[in-house]
Amino acid sequence: MAKSKSDDGTKGLYLVTCCTSTRTEPPKVRCADMGTGLTMQSALERWLELLGNHDVSVTPPQLYRGVGFHTVTKIADIIGQNNVRVLTGGQGLLSLDTKFVPYDFTSNKNHPGNILDVVTEEPFVIPLWWNMINKALRGTPTPVADLLDAKGTKLVVIALNKFFMKYLQDDMLTAQNIDKLRIVVVGKSRSHVPTQLRQQVLQVDKQSISGTVGNRNDISHRAALLFIRKVALGEVDVGASVEQHQGILGNLSPGPTEHLTQLTPKEVLQRAPDLLEFDSLDQAYQEARRRYGTIGGIIAFRAAWHTSKGQDLVVTKTETKAAKAALSAIRSSLDSKAAKVTGIDSDAIWELTQIFVGVLHDDLPDGKFNAADLQTWIISYCDSMGKMTPPRGVTEGLHKIGQFLAGSHEALGLEKYKSEGGGVLYGLKPKPK
Repeated sequence: MAKSKSDDGTKGLYLVTCCTSTRTEPPKVRCADMGTGLTMQSALERWLELLGNHDVSVTPPQLYRGVGFHTVTKIADIIGQNNVRVLTGGQGLLSLDTKFVPYDFTSNKNHPGNILDVVTEEPFVIPLWWNMINKALRGTPTPVADLLDAKGTKLVVIALNKFFMKYLQDDMLTAQNIDKLRIVVVGKSRSHVPTQLRQQVLQVDKQSISGTVGNRNDISHRAALLFIRKVALGEVDVGASVEQHQGILGNLSPGPTEHLTQLTPKEVLQRAPDLLEFDSLDQAYQEARRRYGTIGGIIAFRAAWHTSKGQDLVVTKTETKAAKAALSAIRSSLDSKAAKVTGIDSDAIWELTQIFVGVLHDDLPDGKFNAADLQTWIISYCDSMGKMTPPRGVTEGLHKIGQFLAGSHEALGLEKYKSEGGGVLYGLKPKPK
């Protein structure tokens, strides 16, 4: 790969592809070295610690081999090795001249020694890990979006298999210049491409690359090589439209639109916390829709926005007076309920129950529990927090916890059920269909 600068026809053209499992030397750091029982954050810290015990010694061309990477070297000869990026789960996004520690990292659950065996204290989220590893090692959580938005970039071609696409889905969606993106897909299926990015897909017929040397794993690399060669030959300009780019590859009718679950506003804000930094809610909502498509109405988004920001309701003096006047209509009812739960620290129990409900949402959404289950969980949780004393009223008797749940379950997002034995159970409210 002697070439380091692309020709004028391909200037500003970049390739983002993936690493290979065929390598020239054994790993010095493995996922299995981290142990198990970790969270994503603790796994990242442990992984960085292990990498830090060794000197960086190889670049992607020195480590990766196989027919797939051989095709990548051909592309680098056309566009310049400075314009090629390699996606890795364990090292982030690499340039071809980046030196790093030989490693073994996979998030494929079917491969032994994978990161899912390490991160067992919470779900392992591939796009989130991508943000974390890149921020730690490459200085930015969204390197592909940064590449798309860079001043000199004219086009970024993504050539990945379906599994590696999971890493980039959120990264790509944060870019302002999505129009500079081309995702190479071989055949008609686009199900592995996020819905909002399918208009940037270049579909290549399998017959078009049937004469090239390779296997199933590098088919997207060979398709990208076909497209980039046509750009280099001047058949189409690098800055042309998706339709013009597709035109030189043959017009394939897309497959049927696949059904994808609509994200809730809460899920959107968890994926893209930068939306909380927008000056106005309306701006954040419009940006969220641009990135993720249909996400529900602005009313639901507003509720999630304020909850995620931890903003309290602020009322004017006039509204406060009116609210106090209206309170008189139900004061006696509230006083009666308060009398039934005297002797407990309801504020502290409320905070702990919110944590409990959050755990159910994440780990056991269909779980049903009663007052005894909540009592046991609170006591166990307080003990695990360093012998913290449970709130007043928790250990005195189940009837107090029962009264608390009876009066608070709706506000906590819970629904009441009758058990077969005649008791009362609680569970998360089912999501509306």
